Amino acid sequence: MKSLEEVRENFKNKIRLNKNSKKLKNYSPRLYGIFTKLMLLLVIFLSFLIIIKGSPQYKKIITNKLFQENIPFMKINNLYTTYLGNLFPFSNMFLNTKPVFKEKLVYQDLSKYKDGVCLKVDKNYLVPVKESGIVIFIGEQEDYQKTVIIQEASGIEIWYGNLKDINVNIYDYVEQGTFLGEVKDETLYLVFKKDGQIIDYQKFF
Repeated sequence: MKSLEEVRENFKNKIRLNKNSKKLKNYSPRLYGIFTKLMLLLVIFLSFLIIIKGSPQYKKIITNKLFQENIPFMKINNLYTTYLGNLFPFSNMFLNTKPVFKEKLVYQDLSKYKDGVCLKVDKNYLVPVKESGIVIFIGEQEDYQKTVIIQEASGIEIWYGNLKDINVNIYDYVEQGTFLGEVKDETLYLVFKKDGQIIDYQKFF
């Protein structure tokens, strides 16, 4: 016959086991969800590689899409988060979200310039992001000097030209009003595009 102390010890062990099993039950749906998403991403990635390797025609189409056209990052991200949550491809695990500067564009004058508009601003003006989106390009653009291109969820791309001391990185998610960088002189160039087509800047001012 078991002593009273042995009975108590067995009872405590059962309680510990029950608590641990409850914790596992709570974690298992999350782990299952993460595992499912990872497997789905792996299947998509492998399918993508098989298509490229097996079909020269599809390889050419995909290559042109990737290297000659802009990828709709924001649309992909919105679809993915709607149906699969925030694990990959453009979740905050990989995208930096810059702090909001909470300012609007302030300028003294504007005039048409090339494909967009030229804004006259103060010297060393700190440029705020006009609309939230993903940074898809940072570098030199002919006639626009150092340029940052941000793609919005709607697919519209805004070019911010003639910048210096840029405060964002490629593939950052930046919210409206975020500090983007300084103007090189007293001039800021903006260009608006969608699907490779120029949009009249007057629609945005």
